[in-house]
Amino acid sequence: MKIETLQQYANHYLDGLYDPEFPNEAQCSGWHILLKMVKFDVKPFMNEKTTNLHGLHENLRSVIIEDWDNIKKLKYE
Repeated sequence: MKIETLQQYANHYLDGLYDPEFPNEAQCSGWHILLKMVKFDVKPFMNEKTTNLHGLHENLRSVIIEDWDNIKKLKYE
């Protein structure tokens, strides 16, 4: 599967963070956080004391941080 959009990436690599079966307004809050970060180019961070990924499950945070350079280049619908 070729990943071309942020929606495809979130569905495939982020444990179904985005579900194409639901309209945008019915997606989880984590999806909306990620979409805003991409739209406004807000680089994710996490350290021992804080993170700007509070609305995302802790298992997804490191994946997003590690792959941010690729994520931010994806188109979104």
